[in-house]
Amino acid sequence: MPTASIQRAFELALQHHHAGRLMDAEALYREILAVQPDHADARQFLGVIAHQLGRHDLAVEWLQQAIVLSPNNPGAYSNLGEAYRMTGRMDEAIASYRRALRLQPDCPETYSNLGLALAGRGWFAEAIAAHRRAIELRPDDAVSHYNLGNALKDGELPEEAMAAYHRALALKPEFPEACSNLGNMYKDYGQIEEAVACYRRAIAWCPDFADAHLNLGIVLLLLGRYEEGWHEYEWRWRTSAHAHLRRNLLAPAWNGQPATGRTILVHAEQGFGDTLLFVRYLPFIRSHLCAARVILECQPALVPLLKQLHDVEIDVVARGASNETLPPFDLHLPLLDLPAALQRFAPVNMSAPYLQAQAGVRTQWRERLGSRGELRVGLAWSGNPLYYDDRRRSIAPGKLASVLRVPGIRFVSLQVEPRGPLPAAFTAAGVLDFTADIANFSDSAALMAEMNLIITVDTATAHLAGALGRPVWVLLPFVPDWRWGLGRDDTPWYPTMRLFRQTTAGDWEEVLERVTAALRGRWDEWHTANDE
Repeated sequence: MPTASIQRAFELALQHHHAGRLMDAEALYREILAVQPDHADARQFLGVIAHQLGRHDLAVEWLQQAIVLSPNNPGAYSNLGEAYRMTGRMDEAIASYRRALRLQPDCPETYSNLGLALAGRGWFAEAIAAHRRAIELRPDDAVSHYNLGNALKDGELPEEAMAAYHRALALKPEFPEACSNLGNMYKDYGQIEEAVACYRRAIAWCPDFADAHLNLGIVLLLLGRYEEGWHEYEWRWRTSAHAHLRRNLLAPAWNGQPATGRTILVHAEQGFGDTLLFVRYLPFIRSHLCAARVILECQPALVPLLKQLHDVEIDVVARGASNETLPPFDLHLPLLDLPAALQRFAPVNMSAPYLQAQAGVRTQWRERLGSRGELRVGLAWSGNPLYYDDRRRSIAPGKLASVLRVPGIRFVSLQVEPRGPLPAAFTAAGVLDFTADIANFSDSAALMAEMNLIITVDTATAHLAGALGRPVWVLLPFVPDWRWGLGRDDTPWYPTMRLFRQTTAGDWEEVLERVTAALRGRWDEWHTANDE
């Protein structure tokens, strides 16, 4: 093929490519390479097509080959950065973007993509700087302001993030992603109705926007608008954060239809606390829908405990690596779809504990703890650090000093994650630590059963204590998880639970002052009762 013919073929391939006819473009690029293997641009754009088709590893290969042939091509480095970023190779993506910017210093797209990679690495200050540079180069690009807002939000600069989202929406009035994220910021500020308005506006612009539907569902549940909230919450399965959790099972999904004589598999889908909270719905499948059998598939650490479900004839099995280990069943659904499927939208209030500690394990803890001549208080101050919002719910252990100074109390650590030695202040205060001997939730339940009171942040410990009917105080952030609602110090989920809420976002000191005062009062009551 003569040089002129190769050029015409390349120009035609670009036309196909720009028009979205990717297969036609790919065929021409490959024809060019068959004649001229060192055609760098053909290799580069084959990499771009692979990236567009989601074949990011192949894109990396093509783009690396293009760079070998044309080492000073900023576009190839920028595209390689995108391919690396989409495969999670953030350090290599950042290096590629920076090489592209050395070759072409004023490219706003590359700065914007660099900002995304830096944020993906957790380097938010650098990400913010990159996004600001992209905006300097192209001030009226709504997407750049949206990306800046995301980096500012993750970098704990909420007011600036809100301003960036507002600017993005001013530049692009129908921008559902920016509107939904603005709603998230309003939610974090406690402006819940404003958040609802943002989510509804985003959905009006993009009716299939799953993240906005899910966000709307969460705030409706927080507000106690349960029926609409549960229906919106079902959109979670269409979001990237939840889609990978969806089970690929051959049996049909159950949607609440009569199930007389049938076996229903209910599978846990999220955290331990969710499982402990929602197993209360399982009896209704048998009592109201006449299912012959209910199988609960849950996290292995919960199996010994949930086999003790009070007055509920269900089979509890551990989630395994393969679906082939499951017992036979006719229908299935995820655990958190039960309220909508059963049309029991409001919280199901359990007047009696629905979980029990194993008597034998409880006896072992009682022997280890010794005399009950002290008021025993269990403490949990941190949740799973991998949880996306753990920084809001967990408390630095040093902040608990005032609680530990309340006299006459034997504190016991119920902390399971993260494991490690107790902080020095806890050891100095004589806090007992048995967590190395806690293998599963059955062990935790038995230890809790020997406590007079449990004080915990919003983690599985709170749900376990509530399900056991133990006296429990839960310390909540300013805008808590939807399960705890707003503005009350009790909860319909657990009758033995008292809630201590932040009155100012991030202020745990004031919460702990109230907890300390209440704990002193609790000790006075206990001491008086035990002296009589």
